Amino acid sequence: MMLAEKLLLEKDDLERDGRRYVKRIMPVAEAQVIKGLEALREPPGIVHRRRARMYAIDALGYVTDSTGQYALTNVGALPPEMFDTGKLKIDVPDPDVVGRLGFAEGTPNRIAGGGAMHVPITPEMAAKVPPSLLRYLTDETEHELGVEVELFLKHLMATGGLYRVDGGELGAQGVLDSIWGGLPFTELPPLPYPRMWFEARDEAGNYVPLWRADAPEGAWNGKDAGTLWGMGISEVDPGRAWAIIAVRQENWAYLADTGDDGGRWPEGSMLTSLRYERVDVSEMAVLDSMISHDALWAFPGESDRANALSEQAYRTAMLSWAVVLADMVTARNVDRREVALPRKTHKQLSRSLPGGLRWTPRVYEVSIATATGDAMDETGRSLSVRFMVRGHWRKSFAEHARWIDSKEAFCVWVTGHVKGPAGAPWKGRAVYVEQKPEQAKGTR
Repeated sequence: MMLAEKLLLEKDDLERDGRRYVKRIMPVAEAQVIKGLEALREPPGIVHRRRARMYAIDALGYVTDSTGQYALTNVGALPPEMFDTGKLKIDVPDPDVVGRLGFAEGTPNRIAGGGAMHVPITPEMAAKVPPSLLRYLTDETEHELGVEVELFLKHLMATGGLYRVDGGELGAQGVLDSIWGGLPFTELPPLPYPRMWFEARDEAGNYVPLWRADAPEGAWNGKDAGTLWGMGISEVDPGRAWAIIAVRQENWAYLADTGDDGGRWPEGSMLTSLRYERVDVSEMAVLDSMISHDALWAFPGESDRANALSEQAYRTAMLSWAVVLADMVTARNVDRREVALPRKTHKQLSRSLPGGLRWTPRVYEVSIATATGDAMDETGRSLSVRFMVRGHWRKSFAEHARWIDSKEAFCVWVTGHVKGPAGAPWKGRAVYVEQKPEQAKGTR
C-alpha cells in the first residue's frame, strides 16, 4: 500500500488504550475550497490570512535601504525586548514577499522579523487590516484552515504526479542527509506536473519515512521535526513560487505523549501531522543554509528567538528537501517507471475523495538506490561517493527558451543527474578514492 493511499482512506479518528480520539472538524464548503485550490493552487483561507498579515506588517512601516533590504522604520511599535537582536530587518527583495517571510504559515497572531524575532499583532496593526480579513488574524480560523490544508493535500494527491522512491541510506534517507551543510538553492526547477507527491518504500514495497533523525533528549519538537513521511509540492507560479506541505507522521494526526511539545498539550491531545509553507524564488537567496540538522531542535524554556531560529531551520529544510526530491525524480540517469494501481484500489480512492474530486494521478516508482553516473570526474579522478549535480538554467537562443529573471536572459533548463559509482553512499559533494574525505575537492 502507498502512504498516499493510506492517508486518503484514513478515518478522522485514532484509537489508543481502548479509547477513541476524534478530530474536531469544522465544516467548510469543500467544493468551494477545491474550486479555490484550482485557481490559486493554494488553500484560499491561507491566502486570505497571508494578505491580512501583510496589511498588519505594513502598519509597522518599512522602507528600502541602500542595500535593497527592508528596514523597519516605525520601531516605536515594537516591544523593547525585540531590540536585543540588533538592527531589525526583513531581508527580502520585494514587499509582496514580506508577508510570507514575516509570518510562518502555521503561527497565528505573531510576525517574525529578521528570521529570529516574534512581534505580537497590536490593535494599531489590526486597525490597518480590511474588516473582511480581520477574522484570519484570530485563532478562531485555525481549525478551518487546518481542514483546508488537508483538502489541499488530498487534491494534490488525487490530481498530480505521485512518486515512490527508494528509502534508506542508499535511497531518500541518504540523499536528504547529504544536503546538510548547505547547497546553493537559488532556483526553483520546472516540474513535470504542477502538483507532485513524494513518499518512500522499502525493498518489500512498504512505505517508510523519506527522512528520519534521532532527536536529542528533551527536544519538544522531536516528533514533529524528526521525521518526514511524505512531501507535496504545488507549483503556484512556475519557476517563481511553490506551496510545500510536509507530512511528519504516517497519519493525518497523531496523539500527544507525555512531554510532547514541552508539556504544552495534555497527553492524548490530537495534533496535526501537516506543515504548510509557501516559498518564492526571491526568498531563496536569503534563506539560511543548513549547517546541520541540530538546528531543527527546540527545547523547553528557550527564548522566542531560539524557537524562531528552529522554525526557520525547518522551513529551510522543507524547501531544500522539496527541491532535491524534484531534482532527483526527474534526473536523466535515474530509473523510473509508471505503475497502475489495482482497479479495486482506484475505485476505493475515488469514493474517498471530497467535493467531487476524481482520482486521476500518474504514479511512478523511482529507483534512487541503483542510480549511477560517471565513476570519474572530468579530471579522471575516481569518485568514492554519489552526489546530485542539480539542474540549472542555461542561457540559450533556442525557440523553446523562456525568460528567467534571475539570469536576465532567455534560458533552457538543464536536467540534473547523478554522479558516482553504483552502491556508493550519498554525499553533498564529490569525494575521491585517492583522497581522504576531509581533503576532498570539487564541492557541488
